[in-house]
Amino acid sequence: MRDDEAARRRQRLAEIGAALHGERWQTALAEDLGMASRHMRRLVDGTRAITDPILADAERLLARRRSEQTLQEIDRLAAEQGAPAEIRLTEGRDAVGRQATQLLAEALRARGIVVEIVKIGPGGDPAERGAKAASTAPQPLPKGRA
Repeated sequence: MRDDEAARRRQRLAEIGAALHGERWQTALAEDLGMASRHMRRLVDGTRAITDPILADAERLLARRRSEQTLQEIDRLAAEQGAPAEIRLTEGRDAVGRQATQLLAEALRARGIVVEIVKIGPGGDPAERGAKAASTAPQPLPKGRA
């Protein structure tokens, strides 16, 4: 594995670990992945290579956490406003986001909620597309000019 790829994998593992467990993530993530904390330290310092299965398992953990957090928020809103009959989800922008969307959709469907997953498409994030459209919309002419 090239040095830049190894560094990217270490950075990605650190991002996932911090997202799941905060600053002191190494031991907790090692436990989540069923490995010794010493092995995790070796992965992080580059002594051992971060394999595809290790990274995929870590990404699955993050996707599960994201879907659980979103489901909790949906439950909170349902308690306030009533349970929805259907929900439209935007597909995630990356592999973890797409996995989280799928897990969330499965959980909602198991509750009898109709789920539609909307693909982001080539234009990217819908919020970014909306902001771009608003910034490029024709501006009204100043008063007195028609």
